[in-house]
Amino acid sequence: MKINHEDKIIQLLNSVDHNNIELAFHLVKGLVNGYNQTLAHRLRNYPEYCLPFNVERPYFEQITQFKYDDHNLLTLPSEIGQLTQLEEIIVNFNKLQSIPQTLGKLDQLEELDIFMNNIQQLPDSIAQLRSLRKLRAGYNYLSDLPPSIAQLTQLEALDLTSNRFTDFPTAVLQLHQLKTLELDDNQLSQLPDKLTNLRHLENLGLGGNHLSALPANLKQLPHLHHLNILGNAFTHMPSVVSKLIGLTSLDLSEMGLTHLPNAFVQLQNLRSLNLSNNRLNGFPSVVFQLPQLQKLHIANNQLKAIPREIGQLSELKELKLAYNTLESFPSMALQLNHLKRLDLTGCQLTEIPLEIGQLAQLTTLSLARNQLTELPDQLMALPKLRYLNLYENPLSMDQITALKRQKPRCHIYF
Repeated sequence: MKINHEDKIIQLLNSVDHNNIELAFHLVKGLVNGYNQTLAHRLRNYPEYCLPFNVERPYFEQITQFKYDDHNLLTLPSEIGQLTQLEEIIVNFNKLQSIPQTLGKLDQLEELDIFMNNIQQLPDSIAQLRSLRKLRAGYNYLSDLPPSIAQLTQLEALDLTSNRFTDFPTAVLQLHQLKTLELDDNQLSQLPDKLTNLRHLENLGLGGNHLSALPANLKQLPHLHHLNILGNAFTHMPSVVSKLIGLTSLDLSEMGLTHLPNAFVQLQNLRSLNLSNNRLNGFPSVVFQLPQLQKLHIANNQLKAIPREIGQLSELKELKLAYNTLESFPSMALQLNHLKRLDLTGCQLTEIPLEIGQLAQLTTLSLARNQLTELPDQLMALPKLRYLNLYENPLSMDQITALKRQKPRCHIYF
């Protein structure tokens, strides 16, 4: 009889219907002789029922990580506040609409990931999570934060990407240990001058907002290394950007830029620069004076040629030139001995030079959406090439077959 009950419970769980799942847990409570480990493991996939029904409680009380990504969760039960050993809660990609107040009882919690849910506000009790170091709440429906969040004195990373903030959440300015603040894809139109209160800030994400200016005192953030301001309402690059001399990564894409100012040369520590989706009709010469640059994206502009000075970027490992009207292969890029990834998608190329073989470190090459009818043997002789994209080129199937035979360990897309 016990086995039949367990089979029935499994059948109900498999139905995915919430009423059936609830019925399954009622049946579990009636199993006076317990149940096997196979069923135990299945039941643990439903924490929103286990905790209220007091099922598998010993298991849940000893775990330190509550990880239920993409589990179709509609709620977090209030009983979660009884799991006092928890250090991490990771419930991304669910359908949660709220967070229970009892969460504040988890004084050992260091990480709370509620990314991609339907949450409209955070509970005031979040202030009690004094050990919290990381809060990831992007892709929800938050429009403000409880003032009590200022009490999270250990918080180092806060992700509020793609919510509904129209005003900067001022309580954040009191999070003095914050190193990462991501506010991309909201509706912010201005930033407070007191942003410089966040003296430990290293990573600032502001892309996809409605900003038309940046605070002039932003240069007072001594540890700022990564800045994303793509796709805002700037009419030109804010002058303060050139003064952020500690930057190692900068995203200026989708800003309608036609040039870079000469002062840009001050960013001597830049290793990653994104200038894609702008209106550059000439390669900004100031870029050639950034000797530490390792990653340069300048796709979807109006470039017609690549100057020989690009060879000065001797540390460059990734170059994205896609969707520029180059018409001929940028032969000057052949000087980049450390280049590993090169994207020439949609550049109207008709041939690849024999000298492509000089790029001995190349692992990834995209030549998709060009007008190539043949490829040189030197291309397939590249010793480290692992990914080759030839999609939408007028190459014959015989050529593709020969390429695959020559380079069996290379993933070739066509």
